[in-house]
Amino acid sequence: SFTLMSSRNDASDLQLGYLELNGMFMGSVNHQIGSIQTLNTTDALMSGPLALFSNQCVLVLSTSSSFMSSSSMLRTDLGNESEYGFGVMGSVTNIPLDHQLSVLLSSFPLIGPDGIRNAFTKWGEKLQRLYHTKRPSDTTLDYLQYSTDNGAYYYYHTEQNLTYQDTMIAIKDYVDSVKLPIQNWLMDSWWYYQGVKGGVTNWTARPDIFPDGISYVRNRTKWDVVAHNRYWSSDNVYAKQNGGIYDFIIEGDNALPREEAFWDQLFQDAKFSWGLTVYEQDWLNVQTQTMNITLETVDTARTWLLQMGSAAKRNDITIQYCMSWPRHMLQSLEIDSVTQARASDDYQPNNNINWIGIGISSLWSSALGVVPLKDNFWSSYVSQPHSIYGNVSETASRLHAIIASYSTGSVAPSDRMESLNTSLIMRSCTQDGRLLRPDMPAARTDTTILAEAGLPVTSQQQQQVWSTVSGLSGYSYTYLLSADSPAFTITEQDLYPSSKKIGGHIIWELDAPFMPTSLPYLVPNSSKADAHVYAIAPVFQNNWSFLGEAETKWTSVSQDRFSQLEVDSTHGFSVSLTGAPGETVQIVVRNPRNDFVRINCTVPISGTTRFFTQTMQCVSLKVKVQEEKAARLSRLEYG
Repeated sequence: SFTLMSSRNDASDLQLGYLELNGMFMGSVNHQIGSIQTLNTTDALMSGPLALFSNQCVLVLSTSSSFMSSSSMLRTDLGNESEYGFGVMGSVTNIPLDHQLSVLLSSFPLIGPDGIRNAFTKWGEKLQRLYHTKRPSDTTLDYLQYSTDNGAYYYYHTEQNLTYQDTMIAIKDYVDSVKLPIQNWLMDSWWYYQGVKGGVTNWTARPDIFPDGISYVRNRTKWDVVAHNRYWSSDNVYAKQNGGIYDFIIEGDNALPREEAFWDQLFQDAKFSWGLTVYEQDWLNVQTQTMNITLETVDTARTWLLQMGSAAKRNDITIQYCMSWPRHMLQSLEIDSVTQARASDDYQPNNNINWIGIGISSLWSSALGVVPLKDNFWSSYVSQPHSIYGNVSETASRLHAIIASYSTGSVAPSDRMESLNTSLIMRSCTQDGRLLRPDMPAARTDTTILAEAGLPVTSQQQQQVWSTVSGLSGYSYTYLLSADSPAFTITEQDLYPSSKKIGGHIIWELDAPFMPTSLPYLVPNSSKADAHVYAIAPVFQNNWSFLGEAETKWTSVSQDRFSQLEVDSTHGFSVSLTGAPGETVQIVVRNPRNDFVRINCTVPISGTTRFFTQTMQCVSLKVKVQEEKAARLSRLEYG
């Protein structure tokens, strides 16, 4: 441990704030922000990294080893002194002689619009280097998803008089008919066998759910599968105690596998029988907290997760963590297969707060190389008949769609099929469902965090103001969401800087009448139901500006769409774009006369085309090469 402050009285004038991760969903649920005088760890088991900050710098503190058996907390029982310490969990009954625990302190100057995020990024880079963490690619994060998770219309609920099998096929047929390019789906806990207190007894499909098996649905839909699992029941069929062939620890109603061979068999069967793509390990907190063996030993919980991860890697399966504490996320540094994790609480239609957590957890998730996930959402404002949630509608569908799109993770609508808002959903992706993402997850701005901690700030931003960025060939495009804040002014200081020289910025509100203007810009009061989201594009030194898909997408300039932006002083600029063959991509360009020009580009069969301001057209790269060759021959012939 170390002394955080010498006495309560000495700290009274200290201009220092803190952010402590705590609780489920990557520490977002019980996170705390405040002045250093109010720091008070509520639960050491669920606590996580701590960031201390002033207006000049940030210090991130965390364990850097023994993640599943260590805790951190503030001790206030030492008289005038308060001590923030790291150590072995108090519930551990025996500590081996060779057991080690290390701590990392990482500092970073508070520079730019998100110095706190940058501090977490530098901290995470050090940990990833320490553990040689290398996450594999995960295609389920690249395309539109359909979800049946808690909050979804089809969560433990099917179309009337249909099985889940027929319901999912009906959804597939419907989305095809409205050209909604879903490419994968999340299959929640309703499909497998459950026993004592809802624990898993047999992780195979029930015949009343899928009469012809999951493989039938997989072959019919062609969708990749993200499959849910939860904690193991004491009466599971895999344990030797119940006639199975694998070692399990059984305590009361709960059980935990002890053999890596168990995970190998589970994943092999699922992958080759019905096409498992991503294994979702949900209820991580419950599996950890309800068993003495995981709380009283220093190695059992770590071994459980390592065995799961090693088997997933061998079977080319990636893992999603859900209901994780910070310790689970830190442990994933040793488990490359963990590519994604739920970063906000379970969605419920028209819930006012469950979306908020991802604005905090996104500050540190990507620092670990893990993509944060917003939960599913209803994309339609209308009430959806026969819903298990009663006569309720979603008044903030637009806000949920924006947050999902800016998370860099799954965009997963979950409406009744006829209620899906195709136009809203398509603002997140290309014609074939590829997500158009910013470079990093949107997160709360430094200003809102500093203000909540009681530190002096110059902006009126409060609470839920989030930002993110897309970079393109050295130029930065800032995106700013205001969902719960009084009015404030956006200035140059709120933007991510470009590495190349620019001549100013253009700002416009997305999904609103297109009225681009310059900075500074006054953002009106915002709320969950009346959120405002803005794109800010650079003006090049030649006085041209590229606004991308300014009127049609949340991320107007995404590296998933655009590349190789080249600016010159004579002809303006050129930029390459990709998409589905035959897709029409509308882009907006501002010329030096301050005219905003819309151009429709049709993507050729090759999937790539290039726009030139010289002709104000998109040209197939193959055609462009042929034209340049012909021009060279012409010069040779007549020059």
